[in-house]
Amino acid sequence: MLERTILYLLSFVLVISPIYLALLLGPKVNKERSIYFLLGLAFRGLVALMQYIISIEQQFDNPESAIAFLSRVTLSGILEELIRYPAIIIAQYIGFRFLIWRSADNNEKSLKLEWSNLKDPHGMGIYFGVGWGIAETIGFFIKPLYEAYQEGVAWDISDHIFAIIIYVTGVMAHVALTYLSMVISVNRGFYRFTIGLHVGVNFINAIFSEDVGLVPPNNAANTLIVLFTRFSIVLCAYFLLRPRARYLSPAVLLFLQVMMFLGFLTIGTIIFLFVWIIASDFPLIGS
Repeated sequence: MLERTILYLLSFVLVISPIYLALLLGPKVNKERSIYFLLGLAFRGLVALMQYIISIEQQFDNPESAIAFLSRVTLSGILEELIRYPAIIIAQYIGFRFLIWRSADNNEKSLKLEWSNLKDPHGMGIYFGVGWGIAETIGFFIKPLYEAYQEGVAWDISDHIFAIIIYVTGVMAHVALTYLSMVISVNRGFYRFTIGLHVGVNFINAIFSEDVGLVPPNNAANTLIVLFTRFSIVLCAYFLLRPRARYLSPAVLLFLQVMMFLGFLTIGTIIFLFVWIIASDFPLIGS
């Protein structure tokens, strides 16, 4: 019982690793950036509420069908990107309207965008994006994790480690999409691009998921596809921001997100090895 509890807690600690990795590798946290994080959480929750109200899958004769699932993930991508940009503007307004911007912070003054009204884009990109991604993690992983623990379901490494990787890289993708959304301030064509990019990634991931059933279920292969699409979003942000956003070297964005992922893998490996050592019956390899 104790070992099972430790493993469930371990899953929780690993899946929220983007938060403490952002604190470690990202810009220094302050009140404004805390607001960005909380509003990222809140606005992703708003998208989830809208999805629940619309319930597009219920419009099909079989809500569990592949077409119903594909319609749901497509709608999710559209709603998220339609709301993300105005949410960024609202987050900035709240952060700087009701809190004092510390002009003595010389490092931040150099980050101000000359071609938009966005202040502190680096802080917004990291903390708002992490908040948005963690909201998805709470709804799709942490909540089911808690329910499974309450129901006495045994912890299984194959079920949990692949899901953890998917949601950690999902946070990385939302950071990149937040950076892309900020460029909408100067080029509205990015609205169409970010919507298409998000919908396309959701669609590809859905095709290789068990919910659609078009390909044989294989956790390792499906997770590899998800990782490829998530890192593709990061690379898209890198190349598309490079000629337009001179406020921050895109190499820093790419470096931070890759380091977040590598940090997660390193920390996870150390913890898993520690648990394996203290528990001889730890199911490192499924039977």
